[in-house]
Amino acid sequence: SVRLTADRERVTIRELPGREGSHVPAEHVLRPRLARALPYDPYAHQASALDALAEGENVTVATSTSSGKTAVYGLQIARNLLDAGVLNPDGTRASEGNDASTGLALYPMKALTKDQKRNLDELYETLGLDIRVRIYDGDTPKADRRAIREEADVILTNFQAISVYLGHHDKWSRLFSALDLVAIDESHTHTGVQGMHAAWILRRLRRVVAYWGGDPQYTLTSATVGNPGEHSRRLTGESVSVVADDGSPRGQRDIAFWKPPVDEDALDEEADIEDFRAAQTNPVREASALLAHLGLNGLQTLLFTRSRTSAELAAKYAGRAAGEHPASGYLDVEPYHAGLGKETRRSTEYQFKHGHLDGVTSTNALELGIDIGSMDATILTGYPGTRQSFWQQVGRAGRGETDALSVFVAGADAIDQYILDSPEYVLGDAIEDAVI
Repeated sequence: SVRLTADRERVTIRELPGREGSHVPAEHVLRPRLARALPYDPYAHQASALDALAEGENVTVATSTSSGKTAVYGLQIARNLLDAGVLNPDGTRASEGNDASTGLALYPMKALTKDQKRNLDELYETLGLDIRVRIYDGDTPKADRRAIREEADVILTNFQAISVYLGHHDKWSRLFSALDLVAIDESHTHTGVQGMHAAWILRRLRRVVAYWGGDPQYTLTSATVGNPGEHSRRLTGESVSVVADDGSPRGQRDIAFWKPPVDEDALDEEADIEDFRAAQTNPVREASALLAHLGLNGLQTLLFTRSRTSAELAAKYAGRAAGEHPASGYLDVEPYHAGLGKETRRSTEYQFKHGHLDGVTSTNALELGIDIGSMDATILTGYPGTRQSFWQQVGRAGRGETDALSVFVAGADAIDQYILDSPEYVLGDAIEDAVI
């Protein structure tokens, strides 16, 4: 329990109650072989999605962060491989039928692809299934590519890569001829012109797969958006059933709406936005001081900024603020953004996940479901532009029934100041549509 103190005129705290998880017995959803091996009962939304897939439907799962959406398509792939005889009932590989069923999963980021490979590998190891999950993208060594195409049960890649591979699809005839499931992770990210691009790639993919004899179902995982069904249909060109009733547990979440101090003496009746911005304490410095306070009190914190420069500065400010704090101490804080090298980003992800860092200052690059573990608090430096992004960033703190804290530190922008006066703007149920 860490107390945040501030002038009551500058902070408003809203408490969002927790909830218990809703489960369905595994034997009601899965065949006995999988139900016995699965160490937990599926959440209600996982069960609903798996039931719909068993009926031959396409499904989009639009539930909260860390609600187990990967397990939906992971378990469906396992069911397909067992049903097709690729795997024996004991989970070993059959001598025949190894090409009878395949899966394809598409991700918006390579880092997310690697995370999800680990998650799928762990799931199949737990289930005792010899399922070959392989990544195939621009980073895959050329010497390994042919073997992956000829041996993998599940290939993980991205839209940019699959667009290239469709140009010489004869090399992919094995995968496409037996393709039973296409999974599209973080589907809500495919909007605007990029979403149109992804939609056309999926239509090309559908034609090529049909040419080779495949007839896959589609499983999409999405953050909460206003129109998950419509967006999924426009993206895939297929009819899609929506599962949005989240059955995962959630701890209490406190959200603080924080107004940085303003030098009122520096403002007069003719003051404009630039004058206000100059009179207001720099929100990045204010957020960094909050990160230092939380970190020194043992709360691992992720701070979101609006730019790469701000992410770099926030890490430096937080270190200084820790030294100037009444509890005077040292914090390990690292910046994270797309401008950093791949190895640097992977190192930061690993260190944060394993508790070696007290805090990370990031652009929205960590808004997606890249696995950085479960942190205690998030800080948002300004409104990220949509309610969807607001909740994605807030939702990175807390996991399961763990309590969490999020702090929205307002900038000088009109929308930020409006949110301070009207938190319901972001706390309400209205979430933007995902538009292609």
